[in-house]
Amino acid sequence: MVRAGFATVLVVTAAAATCEPAWTIHGQVVRRGAASVTPAPLPGAQVTLRCDDGPGGAPLERTVRADEQGGFYLDGPGTGPRLDCELRVAMEGFGPRAYTVDNACADEDEDVERCSAAALQAELEPLARQ
Repeated sequence: MVRAGFATVLVVTAAAATCEPAWTIHGQVVRRGAASVTPAPLPGAQVTLRCDDGPGGAPLERTVRADEQGGFYLDGPGTGPRLDCELRVAMEGFGPRAYTVDNACADEDEDVERCSAAALQAELEPLARQ
């Protein structure tokens, strides 16, 4: 009888753990330029999420590098970053760009001014050669 109760507690705990809020921001970093019709991926570009008031109220700064296809993925627990948080995208030889989460948010919650899912295609322009 104790075992059955223990197993029930494990199942309930596991189910509760999967219902906790989480957030995700994904996208691609591409080269912007008049010469290319199709944007070319920029592997190795750096994407930084910066918030003064991140999920849970604490400051948040998280940086990832774009993969071989220019793709990036940021995620975490909680209700998500504020809509005014900044996504900075940079790569050597290209001008940096900054976006707010509000520009990329797919499901903003206006009541709490947070975003739990966002998608961004960040375009970087090559710096002029001197």
